Amino acid sequence: MSSGKKGYAHISQLWMECSKRNLLTDPPTLTALGQLRIDPYNQNCLKFVYSKINAFDKREMLHPEPFRKTNPQTKDSISGSINLGVVRHTKTQYGLDPHNLNVHLCVVGRNGGGKTTIIKHILISLLEREKI
Repeated sequence: MSSGKKGYAHISQLWMECSKRNLLTDPPTLTALGQLRIDPYNQNCLKFVYSKINAFDKREMLHPEPFRKTNPQTKDSISGSINLGVVRHTKTQYGLDPHNLNVHLCVVGRNGGGKTTIIKHILISLLEREKI
């Protein structure tokens, strides 16, 4: 494989990485990627695109999207008499079956993520609806 073909294969990979991160909607990134199709070894454009990818990755690590799209396998797996909310992207209600509380419950999340609120909601639901 010639060095030119290697360069273009690398640029195709960059396009895919930018697409995964939704960076193809950013005009400066698109311009830099377009320039890399003409000259796959343009160091300024390479540095710019990599900086955009790295900035996105860093932002995602520091502040991850808490509401990623979900695709529940069955409605049974998310149903229960203690209503916890609605899956944002599918509008499917999800809840907790009180019988699942016969074992341990672990609520995990970052500071301010609503852990205490969800526990209070579960307790209030148990007191009001389940007559505990």
